[in-house]
Amino acid sequence: MKKINVVILGTGRVGQTLGYFLQRSRRYQVKALWNRTLKRARQAAKFIGGPIEIKNDPVRAARAGEIIFITTSDGVIKKICDTVAFHNGFTSSRLVLHCSGNFSSAILKSARKLAGVQIGSCHPLQTFARPSESVKNFSGTYCSYEGTRRALPEIKSLIKNLKGIPVKINPDQKPLYHIAGVIISNYLVTLLEGGQRFLRRAGFPEKITLPAVKPLVEGTLKNIYTMGINRALTGPIARGDIVTVKNHLRLIQRKLPHYLPFYVEMGKMTIRIARRKGTLGISRCNTFKKMFNYEYCFNRISRRRKNNGR
Repeated sequence: MKKINVVILGTGRVGQTLGYFLQRSRRYQVKALWNRTLKRARQAAKFIGGPIEIKNDPVRAARAGEIIFITTSDGVIKKICDTVAFHNGFTSSRLVLHCSGNFSSAILKSARKLAGVQIGSCHPLQTFARPSESVKNFSGTYCSYEGTRRALPEIKSLIKNLKGIPVKINPDQKPLYHIAGVIISNYLVTLLEGGQRFLRRAGFPEKITLPAVKPLVEGTLKNIYTMGINRALTGPIARGDIVTVKNHLRLIQRKLPHYLPFYVEMGKMTIRIARRKGTLGISRCNTFKKMFNYEYCFNRISRRRKNNGR
C-alpha cells in the first residue's frame, strides 16, 4: 500500500514526537520538514529518521505533502496557515491539522477557504518535555480531535496509527480541555516545587528532595487509580484534624508567607473531596471553612503577631 506523505511545519518537541511515530507507521511517511531555524529542522530529521526533505520555507514544504501538520507554537499557527494558503502551498493537500490544545480547527479556515482542503486539530493529552522521553511515554495517550466532517475519519485513523486513543471533542470546549491539561500537568510541577521548598526549610538537603517525595507521589497516584480520587484522599483535612491545620497556617505565615493563599485555596477544595469521602463531619467541615476564610485567617495571624510583639 502506498504511504501517505506527511509534512510537518514546526519541528519542536511535539512535531518531532509525532514525526517519529508517523515515520514508523504502515500508513504514513514524513516527506518534508520546515522550521524557522534550519539547525532545528536538521536535528528533527535525524531524530525522526529516514529520507526527509528539509525545506527553507513553509510554502515549499507544504507542497510536498497530502497531510500537513502545523506544530508551531500556538501564537503563530494561524499566521503560518494563512501564509501557506495565500501562496498556494496546499495544492497537493487533502488535510491540514494543528496540534494546539487551546484552539479549534477554525484558525485554519484560510486553508479551507482558499484551497478547499479539510481541516482539523489533534492534541495529545501528554507532556512533551523531551522527544526521546516522549516517544517512550506516548503509546496509549488519549488524543482529542475535531474538524470538518470529512476530516474526522482520517484524523481518528491517524491517531490510532500514532498508537494513541482518539477522543472526539466539541470544538467550542477545547479551552476547558486545555485548562484541565494545564492543571494536571503544569501545576503538578508547581505543586512539587512548593513541596520541595518546605522540605528544604525543614532541613532536607536539596539534592534529595525529589528522590524523597517520589514514593509519596507514586503511591498517591497508585491509590487514585486503584481506589478513585475520593477514597485516595488522606491527611489532616480528610481526618478532621483541626489542630494540625491551625498549626500549618501559623507556620506558613512565619516561614513562607507567600504560600499561605495557595494552602488556603487548596484546603477549601480539599474539604469538598473529604466530604464526598465521608470522613469529614459537618461540624469540622464548617470549622475548616471558617479557618480558610481569608479575613479570619489573616486577622488571627495579625493579632497573634501583634500580641507577640508586646
